[in-house]
Amino acid sequence: MNKTAQDKLRQGIAIALKQFPELRQYDKISGIYIWERYNEDGVYCWYIGKAKNLLHRTAQHIMDGQSHLDKSIKKHGLFDREKNPKGWSVLVVTICNELELDKLEQRCITDTIRLSPHGKMYNIESGGTTGKTIIGEKKQRRDVKWKAEAKNKVLADYREYFDLQPKENAYKKNTKELKSKPKQLHDEFYV
Repeated sequence: MNKTAQDKLRQGIAIALKQFPELRQYDKISGIYIWERYNEDGVYCWYIGKAKNLLHRTAQHIMDGQSHLDKSIKKHGLFDREKNPKGWSVLVVTICNELELDKLEQRCITDTIRLSPHGKMYNIESGGTTGKTIIGEKKQRRDVKWKAEAKNKVLADYREYFDLQPKENAYKKNTKELKSKPKQLHDEFYV
Protein backbone atom coordinates (compact mmCIF):
# COMPACT_ATOMS: atom_id res chain seq x y z
CA MET A 1 0.00 0.00 0.00
CA ASN A 2 1.49 3.36 -0.99
CA LYS A 3 1.87 6.32 1.36
CA THR A 4 -1.20 8.24 0.15
CA ALA A 5 -3.39 5.14 0.50
CA GLN A 6 -2.05 4.60 4.02
CA ASP A 7 -2.75 8.23 4.93
CA LYS A 8 -6.26 7.96 3.54
CA LEU A 9 -6.85 4.75 5.51
CA ARG A 10 -5.55 6.36 8.72
CA GLN A 11 -7.85 9.33 8.18
CA GLY A 12 -10.82 7.01 7.55
CA ILE A 13 -10.03 4.99 10.70
CA ALA A 14 -9.90 8.20 12.77
CA ILE A 15 -13.33 9.28 11.43
CA ALA A 16 -14.79 5.81 11.95
CA LEU A 17 -13.54 5.57 15.54
CA LYS A 18 -14.73 9.07 16.38
CA GLN A 19 -18.24 8.27 15.15
CA PHE A 20 -18.37 4.57 16.07
CA PRO A 21 -15.93 3.97 18.99
CA GLU A 22 -17.12 0.37 19.41
CA LEU A 23 -15.34 -0.51 16.13
CA ARG A 24 -11.97 -0.34 17.92
CA GLN A 25 -12.47 -3.93 19.10
CA TYR A 26 -12.85 -5.15 15.48
CA ASP A 27 -9.40 -4.14 14.22
CA LYS A 28 -7.83 -7.16 12.46
CA ILE A 29 -11.01 -9.22 12.98
CA SER A 30 -13.00 -10.66 10.08
CA GLY A 31 -16.77 -10.68 9.88
CA ILE A 32 -20.01 -9.44 8.35
CA TYR A 33 -21.19 -5.84 8.73
CA ILE A 34 -24.26 -3.83 7.79
CA TRP A 35 -24.51 -0.15 6.90
CA GLU A 36 -28.01 1.18 7.50
CA ARG A 37 -30.07 4.37 7.57
CA TYR A 38 -33.62 5.60 7.29
CA ASN A 39 -34.02 8.06 4.45
CA GLU A 40 -36.12 11.24 4.45
CA ASP A 41 -39.24 9.23 3.51
CA GLY A 42 -38.70 6.77 6.37
CA VAL A 43 -37.54 3.96 4.05
CA TYR A 44 -34.99 1.57 5.51
CA CYS A 45 -31.78 1.59 3.41
CA TRP A 46 -29.08 -1.03 3.91
CA TYR A 47 -25.90 -2.62 2.60
CA ILE A 48 -24.30 -5.84 3.83
CA GLY A 49 -20.64 -6.64 3.31
CA LYS A 50 -17.81 -8.83 4.51
CA ALA A 51 -14.32 -7.89 5.61
CA LYS A 52 -11.09 -9.51 6.67
CA ASN A 53 -10.51 -6.43 8.84
CA LEU A 54 -13.81 -4.81 9.86
CA LEU A 55 -12.26 -1.52 11.04
CA HIS A 56 -10.24 -1.05 7.85
CA ARG A 57 -13.20 -1.88 5.61
CA THR A 58 -15.36 0.67 7.43
CA ALA A 59 -12.66 3.30 6.90
CA GLN A 60 -12.48 2.42 3.20
CA HIS A 61 -16.23 2.93 2.77
CA ILE A 62 -15.97 6.32 4.46
CA MET A 63 -13.00 7.53 2.40
CA ASP A 64 -13.20 5.84 -1.05
CA GLY A 65 -16.30 7.30 -2.66
CA GLN A 66 -16.22 4.75 -5.50
CA SER A 67 -19.17 2.43 -4.88
CA HIS A 68 -22.88 3.18 -4.77
CA LEU A 69 -22.78 2.94 -0.96
CA ASP A 70 -19.62 5.06 -0.61
CA LYS A 71 -21.20 7.87 -2.62
CA SER A 72 -24.33 7.73 -0.48
CA ILE A 73 -22.22 7.89 2.69
CA LYS A 74 -20.51 11.00 1.32
CA LYS A 75 -23.87 12.54 0.40
CA HIS A 76 -25.82 11.73 3.60
CA GLY A 77 -22.97 11.60 6.11
CA LEU A 78 -22.54 9.44 9.18
CA PHE A 79 -25.22 8.96 11.82
CA ASP A 80 -25.30 11.31 14.77
CA ARG A 81 -28.33 11.31 17.07
CA GLU A 82 -28.50 15.12 17.33
CA LYS A 83 -26.75 16.41 14.21
CA ASN A 84 -27.54 13.80 11.52
CA PRO A 85 -30.26 11.27 12.45
CA LYS A 86 -30.70 10.33 8.75
CA GLY A 87 -27.01 9.46 8.30
CA TRP A 88 -25.44 6.04 7.81
CA SER A 89 -24.44 3.86 10.76
CA VAL A 90 -22.45 0.66 10.69
CA LEU A 91 -23.01 -2.42 12.84
CA VAL A 92 -21.07 -5.66 13.04
CA VAL A 93 -23.50 -8.51 12.41
CA THR A 94 -21.14 -11.34 13.29
CA ILE A 95 -17.48 -12.17 13.49
CA CYS A 96 -16.19 -15.30 11.83
CA ASN A 97 -13.09 -16.82 10.30
CA GLU A 98 -12.16 -15.83 6.75
CA LEU A 99 -13.28 -19.18 5.31
CA GLU A 100 -16.90 -18.53 6.35
CA LEU A 101 -17.13 -14.95 5.03
CA ASP A 102 -18.63 -15.71 1.60
CA LYS A 103 -21.32 -18.07 2.84
CA LEU A 104 -22.35 -15.86 5.76
CA GLU A 105 -22.45 -12.71 3.61
CA GLN A 106 -24.76 -14.39 1.08
CA ARG A 107 -27.01 -15.68 3.85
CA CYS A 108 -27.22 -12.28 5.57
CA ILE A 109 -28.11 -10.56 2.28
CA THR A 110 -30.80 -13.15 1.50
CA ASP A 111 -32.28 -12.94 5.01
CA THR A 112 -32.31 -9.13 4.98
CA ILE A 113 -34.08 -9.09 1.60
CA ARG A 114 -36.70 -11.45 3.03
CA LEU A 115 -37.13 -9.52 6.30
CA SER A 116 -37.11 -6.05 4.73
CA PRO A 117 -38.81 -6.42 1.33
CA HIS A 118 -39.75 -2.73 1.09
CA GLY A 119 -36.34 -1.40 2.08
CA LYS A 120 -33.80 0.04 -0.33
CA MET A 121 -30.92 -2.35 -0.87
CA TYR A 122 -27.50 -0.94 -1.79
CA ASN A 123 -26.01 -4.37 -2.55
CA ILE A 124 -25.74 -4.94 -6.29
CA GLU A 125 -24.47 -8.51 -6.14
CA SER A 126 -25.51 -11.49 -4.03
CA GLY A 127 -22.21 -11.49 -2.15
CA GLY A 128 -19.35 -13.92 -1.90
CA THR A 129 -16.24 -14.10 -4.02
CA THR A 130 -17.43 -16.73 -6.48
CA GLY A 131 -20.84 -17.38 -7.99
CA LYS A 132 -22.08 -13.81 -7.59
CA THR A 133 -25.34 -12.87 -9.23
CA ILE A 134 -26.78 -9.41 -9.85
CA ILE A 135 -29.57 -8.76 -7.35
CA GLY A 136 -29.71 -4.96 -7.20
CA GLU A 137 -29.86 -2.10 -9.64
CA LYS A 138 -26.68 -1.78 -11.65
CA LYS A 139 -26.49 1.39 -13.69
CA GLN A 140 -25.30 0.96 -17.24
CA ARG A 141 -22.12 2.85 -17.98
CA ARG A 142 -22.88 5.61 -20.40
CA ASP A 143 -19.78 6.38 -22.33
CA VAL A 144 -19.22 8.86 -25.14
CA LYS A 145 -20.14 6.37 -27.87
CA TRP A 146 -23.47 5.56 -26.17
CA LYS A 147 -24.30 9.28 -25.85
CA ALA A 148 -23.51 9.91 -29.52
CA GLU A 149 -25.69 6.97 -30.61
CA ALA A 150 -28.57 8.15 -28.42
CA LYS A 151 -28.27 11.70 -29.77
CA ASN A 152 -28.27 10.48 -33.38
CA LYS A 153 -31.37 8.32 -32.72
CA VAL A 154 -33.25 11.27 -31.22
CA LEU A 155 -32.29 13.47 -34.18
CA ALA A 156 -33.37 10.79 -36.65
CA ASP A 157 -36.74 10.39 -34.90
CA TYR A 158 -37.19 14.16 -34.85
CA ARG A 159 -36.38 14.50 -38.55
CA GLU A 160 -38.70 11.64 -39.47
CA TYR A 161 -41.59 13.03 -37.41
CA PHE A 162 -41.27 16.53 -38.82
CA ASP A 163 -40.39 15.23 -42.28
CA LEU A 164 -37.05 17.03 -42.32
CA GLN A 165 -34.08 16.09 -44.46
CA PRO A 166 -30.69 15.78 -42.77
CA LYS A 167 -29.20 18.31 -45.18
CA GLU A 168 -27.91 21.80 -44.64
CA ASN A 169 -30.80 23.30 -46.60
CA ALA A 170 -33.44 21.60 -44.44
CA TYR A 171 -33.91 24.83 -42.51
CA LYS A 172 -34.74 26.71 -45.71
CA LYS A 173 -38.09 24.93 -45.94
CA ASN A 174 -41.18 26.99 -46.02
CA THR A 175 -41.43 28.52 -42.54
CA LYS A 176 -45.21 28.63 -42.78
CA GLU A 177 -45.27 24.81 -43.16
CA LEU A 178 -43.00 24.34 -40.11
CA LYS A 179 -45.07 26.75 -38.01
CA SER A 180 -48.27 24.85 -38.84
CA LYS A 181 -46.90 21.53 -37.50
CA PRO A 182 -47.35 22.40 -33.79
CA LYS A 183 -50.95 23.55 -34.48
CA GLN A 184 -51.64 20.24 -36.26
CA LEU A 185 -50.24 18.33 -33.27
CA HIS A 186 -52.34 20.40 -30.89
CA ASP A 187 -55.51 19.78 -32.90
CA GLU A 188 -54.83 16.02 -33.06
CA PHE A 189 -54.38 15.60 -29.32
CA TYR A 190 -56.86 18.14 -27.96
CA VAL A 191 -59.93 17.63 -30.14
